[in-house]
Amino acid sequence: MQKKLIALAVAGVIAAPLTAQAGVEVYGKAIVSVEATDNGGTDGDAMTLNTNQSRIGFKGAEELDGGLTFVWQWENYVNYDTGGWGGMSVDNGDAADPEDNTLKVKARNTYVGFTGGFGTALAGRHDTPYKMAVSNLDPFKDLVGDFNSVMGVSQNKFKHADRLGNVLAYVSPEMGGFQFLGAYMLDETRDNVSDDALSLAAIYKVGSLKVSAGYQVANELGNTDVSGSVSDDSAMELGLGYDIGKTSLSFIYEVTDSGTMNYNGADKDTDRATVFFGAKHKIDKTTLAFSYTAVDSYGDSKDTGATQVTVGVYQKLSKKTKVYAIYTAIDNEKKAKFDLYNKTGVGTYGDDPSSFGLGVISKFSSM
Repeated sequence: MQKKLIALAVAGVIAAPLTAQAGVEVYGKAIVSVEATDNGGTDGDAMTLNTNQSRIGFKGAEELDGGLTFVWQWENYVNYDTGGWGGMSVDNGDAADPEDNTLKVKARNTYVGFTGGFGTALAGRHDTPYKMAVSNLDPFKDLVGDFNSVMGVSQNKFKHADRLGNVLAYVSPEMGGFQFLGAYMLDETRDNVSDDALSLAAIYKVGSLKVSAGYQVANELGNTDVSGSVSDDSAMELGLGYDIGKTSLSFIYEVTDSGTMNYNGADKDTDRATVFFGAKHKIDKTTLAFSYTAVDSYGDSKDTGATQVTVGVYQKLSKKTKVYAIYTAIDNEKKAKFDLYNKTGVGTYGDDPSSFGLGVISKFSSM
């Protein structure tokens, strides 16, 4: 009972009328860190209090006739550093404004849907199947060292490893260790551009092995070539995860392609490959973690790649709470300016951002 009251207190007055309804769960996660960051530029040092991917949500389910269940969810970012709504790395990559204390709601996975023996069908805003296929392979998911600092983004800056709005999605039931995920983002703009998107993923689990693959294409959202044609922006990925005792290993290979780019009157390819290696090892309540990500230069361009190295340690305090220490750094080539997941503000090509942080991760639920 005490834990339930704590969760409801965190939710505040917004949660009160909702929890009065039967079957409504209030849940969330606080991921708060203090970090010494450096964006690699002159006087680029700063001490920051980061809210990372902290969130609060409300969800419920109602059993219907015919074995169906109606499900719904409303989930949003929470800024623990300012006390407002919002979050980092949302809405075209804009970071949260540290001076903004207004209630600006920025949605995470928010949807309605039906689930049953056929699987689950959803409509709303949701992580793409492309993102879901490999996100759990990252030992630093949702933190400043998240591999999406350099992965999942095409040369034309389209975020494939993200969540999209106006989505119709389907998740199949697990069958013999195999599961299929699909989503279609509607084109709601009344124009001649077919800027819709399709995302597909397949996951297979057997014993300690997990194999996943994803494909995503955003139609006519890529580059424009010399002839004026707009390319599609696409991405493909293959992920592997394997547990050996108390050690977990992961690998991802990804290729993104923004199509052909008009560069000084000539067409230039923009495909680029990325590889990721991750490892975790548990020692009682302590987990040591490491990751390495390398993104190639795109197409025929030189010096547009980068590497990222992250190391960290997690210390479990309870079933729902742990503290951590993390160090991450990106080494940009002279024509690249990849930034960390918490947006340090890299402004000059070739600058190398880094961060050392201490933080806490805690989950809560009213159920």
